[in-house]
Amino acid sequence: MRTTPACPALAGMTLLLAALHASAQATDADAATIDPMGPAAVWVGSDVGSGKPSSLRLSAGDGADITLAFGEPYNCRVLARRSLRDDGDITLSFLQANGGRHCNALVAEAGLLQVREGNAELLLPAGVRVALSAAGQYPAPPANGQWAWAASNLRLNLRARDPGDAGSELVYGSPRNCRLALRYEGRNAQGAWFSPLPGNGGQACDRLLGHGLVVTPEGEQLRLRIEPAIDTCQPACVLQPVR
Repeated sequence: MRTTPACPALAGMTLLLAALHASAQATDADAATIDPMGPAAVWVGSDVGSGKPSSLRLSAGDGADITLAFGEPYNCRVLARRSLRDDGDITLSFLQANGGRHCNALVAEAGLLQVREGNAELLLPAGVRVALSAAGQYPAPPANGQWAWAASNLRLNLRARDPGDAGSELVYGSPRNCRLALRYEGRNAQGAWFSPLPGNGGQACDRLLGHGLVVTPEGEQLRLRIEPAIDTCQPACVLQPVR
């Protein structure tokens, strides 16, 4: 009985598929080792170099890509590629930005992420250092809840957890009738800082864009200050809890 040799083309295809499978497994393994905190990790923190907090959020997905989202006053994002160094630190190569002078200046530069037992520090170009915590581990704002200032029919709904959270809200009732989402930027000695995001229009709300809302608990009340100062809440408004 004569045995027919296997088709060379079929054998070659089998070897190619095996190689591709092995390569994919290696890539997945490499991606897992690049991110010591898991393949879907999120780090949060605040850059306080300008004297007020500016949120920074690093979101890592599958593979080696990671997104850096910068808060007020930058309001931009950068896509980076991460690679593990021999010493265990992570190099971030900044690939592209969605606009803004701050983020555009990072493109083609590199940063360094140092992870140590659940905390991290990000070193950006020009010597900027930002301390980071795993999402959910950053100190929570001290004034979450609903607050009202009856003198101006103003309400604050504060429900942030980490820097970069945009779930809080400022609402003006009648006759102003407008609202703004608030992004939590972080804390310093002055209080917890929130930045207004574009809302549904209305002069009373729009004039707050580009300013910071600084809130500080005082007993059972909440002190609200606007920075830079405008005629609203100067030197500060005192809000009462909504029960």
